[in-house]
Amino acid sequence: MDYRIIFLIFVFAVLLLYRIRSKSSFFSFVNKDNILSFLMVLAIAGAIGSFVTMMLDHDPLPWVRRIGYEVGLRQLVNYAEAVPPDLANQLNVVNVLRKDTDNDNFNEWLVLYEFESGSGITPIRAVVYDNDRGNPPTIFPYSLQSPNNAYLSSGDYQFVQQDVVTVDNDDIDELLFWGYPSAPFGIPLTAQATDLTIFRYRDQGGSTWDPPTDSPSRYVPVGRFHGDAVGPLDPATKEVTVVRQGNHERSLLATRYVYALNNDEASYMQTNNPGELNDPIVATIDFYPDPPSDIYSASVPEQIVLGFYAAMCSNEGKDLCIHRDKGWNPKAFLAEDSDALKNYQNDGGYFGVPKFSLNNISVRALDVVGNAVEGSIVGQQGQVSTVRITFTADTELEQTVTYELHFLDGKWHIFRQLKEQVSTLGAE
Repeated sequence: MDYRIIFLIFVFAVLLLYRIRSKSSFFSFVNKDNILSFLMVLAIAGAIGSFVTMMLDHDPLPWVRRIGYEVGLRQLVNYAEAVPPDLANQLNVVNVLRKDTDNDNFNEWLVLYEFESGSGITPIRAVVYDNDRGNPPTIFPYSLQSPNNAYLSSGDYQFVQQDVVTVDNDDIDELLFWGYPSAPFGIPLTAQATDLTIFRYRDQGGSTWDPPTDSPSRYVPVGRFHGDAVGPLDPATKEVTVVRQGNHERSLLATRYVYALNNDEASYMQTNNPGELNDPIVATIDFYPDPPSDIYSASVPEQIVLGFYAAMCSNEGKDLCIHRDKGWNPKAFLAEDSDALKNYQNDGGYFGVPKFSLNNISVRALDVVGNAVEGSIVGQQGQVSTVRITFTADTELEQTVTYELHFLDGKWHIFRQLKEQVSTLGAE
């Protein structure tokens, strides 16, 4: 729950009531001052309470559930009270949601638990409690078990139900758990998810009077994604994007993966190894989080080389050609009177490409080599840097090219390719 929004609502209510109270003609037939004063007291109390809750980053819902439990003479189900005393220091109920998770027109209990891992993080797991089996009906836990026993989140989370997988023409939405890093005031509006776990409902068959069981699992994990950034999940193609920076943090780059749903298996996971994702349909080094606003003035030489190859795309695609619409000019990345400029448009092999108009390109590796790493962070006039790139372009044949870049007039430019790395591919 985002208490920032609740706080703003209360503040708006206070201002509105104050405005109404100041109008002498309003509520003329009653004692408006007493009524509005009472409402203002409630609104001010709500604003103060939500502000304190927001600043202390404390969730009041456990207290609300506790009060309801006591008011109900302890005859209601309180999942926090159901935790055994010997696990009370290791297990905590984060939230209880009433959601129809199996499309039976009954809202099950979706309980999220926070575990004490001992490593400084408090991972979150979830269980669905349902009462649709047994004689008499029994509230039974159906675990939402991630592949490899992974957690749903190590911080904040967002739960949504969305149609992702279709099995036997069912109309049951999948359960999606988006995981976010912990933030003091809840999930920021611009936050980027780092985890995504998807579960689909599996009909266990049998009769309502059969004793409940979770073997085989009622909720099957069909996707588990983790990275520095996860998402979006394309609602049309069902493709999921995952970004991992690895050792490219200095150069503001990252490897971007795109995973596709295997419709035949109704899963993103491997059939023979359900703990692992299927191979991505796209894997390329890319700008992260976004390309520089002025790509030609990029502060690190790796971005200049990456931008040069992205500028050669003739069609927009899911790999590096995703930047096709930027309108970048390949020649603008090359130094004047340079060996690279002389070979442009004449020898595609000089740059390791079969032609200068590419349909797709995926970059496997991109690094500064030699002793130019420190110098590539802040350029100086006349400085030289060496960058090596490994990629595939319009073919499955992998190419490796090494460039010498010069820092001239406040910008990095590709000057020449080091001769020992010259490719044998020709231009079209």
